[in-house]
Amino acid sequence: QEGNSYTATLNLASVTTGTHILNIALSGGGAAQVSFGVDRDAPLSTLNSPPVVYTPTFTVTISGDDAVSGIAYFHAQYRIGITGAWTDWLTRTAGWDYSTGNFSDLSPTFGPTQPVTVTLGATYYFRVRAVDLVGNWEVEHSLPDTQTSVRGPTIYLPLVMR
Repeated sequence: QEGNSYTATLNLASVTTGTHILNIALSGGGAAQVSFGVDRDAPLSTLNSPPVVYTPTFTVTISGDDAVSGIAYFHAQYRIGITGAWTDWLTRTAGWDYSTGNFSDLSPTFGPTQPVTVTLGATYYFRVRAVDLVGNWEVEHSLPDTQTSVRGPTIYLPLVMR
């Protein structure tokens, strides 16, 4: 005790995710209740895109959920082709900054020249991870969340049989 102030250490290592109440009873007869939350669970996220497009630009949709603290930001990646390397697209340090918790645009546009020049005939794969407000990272998705194939215009010619 220091004057009217008390200091105590609470080990939270075994406390589970959720809201808890700490009851404080002082030797002089004072008492208090303090509510606090613990978040040990990673958020969940997904990214959706159209399976096929006929233009070099399309919209993807990012969504996620974290039941305890909320989502702080998303980390989206893309790759070109099934064997392409994953490339950062929307992250905390590049693209949209989701660190404020204000998700102004969860439907960003991919193409025609950003983040890369979209090529007819190519297939683009996407995945996303969420980070919650206390720093829990979602496990990186080993498989893509979605893919979009970019096809050129289709021309139909009449069939003439002789």
